[in-house]
Amino acid sequence: MAKRNKYDDVLPEKTLYFDIETMPCVALVWRPGYNIFVSSEAVLRPSWACLIQYKWKNEDKVHILSLTRDELLAGDDKHIWEAFIPVYNSANLVVTQNGKRFDVPWLQYRAMVHKLPSPLEQPQVDIKEQWARKFASPSNKLDWMGNTLFGQGKDPMSFGDWLAIHHGDMRAYKKMVTYGAKDVTLLQEVHKRCFPYLPRPPLVSPNMCPHCGSDKMYKNGTRISSMGRKQRQLCLKCGTASHYFIERWN
Repeated sequence: MAKRNKYDDVLPEKTLYFDIETMPCVALVWRPGYNIFVSSEAVLRPSWACLIQYKWKNEDKVHILSLTRDELLAGDDKHIWEAFIPVYNSANLVVTQNGKRFDVPWLQYRAMVHKLPSPLEQPQVDIKEQWARKFASPSNKLDWMGNTLFGQGKDPMSFGDWLAIHHGDMRAYKKMVTYGAKDVTLLQEVHKRCFPYLPRPPLVSPNMCPHCGSDKMYKNGTRISSMGRKQRQLCLKCGTASHYFIERWN
């Protein structure tokens, strides 16, 4: 029996999807090449955020936080973080692509740099992390996910586009805005499509079915594994089998 997708029933309404675009560092190097060590002393201008895009689970609109041309040339990203941190803090769950290693640490770092309120430690689903752990896929990139599941991936952005944005080309920047908006929409589509096959979201109670959200669960005994003791259970509404740890070994 195919797994049922009860994405709308299980995830909270204030589930936030977001993505950050950053400009590359500018560094002084003797020559380009592969495996070249570049010391932090060689950095002439550190990276900064040039775009933040986000959307809520039940909204079609993608919200864009962008820079003016003067802010872009100056690397001044303070106002987009000022606008985004209250949004981030109001979420019940955040969903990202590589957010645990990139987007959230960037959020914390720029808040500190600009002396802004500290972002909360939010429950998070990192699609890249879960995809890599769960599926034997050749790639865990969002572009690959989109092409595999829907036949369409991300919009292309070339190095020339990034270079043009670095020099203040607003036509290239507008292209990035479209690129970023599609990224967030695609991220949600991938999450919804994969939802029945991913681990239980952080906010879902262990006594709740991870697929239909029902709390009508039948305890079906326990099982011992190398990691601990698991409670097995069956959903009386949709028949889905699941488990959760009731004891973990040290």
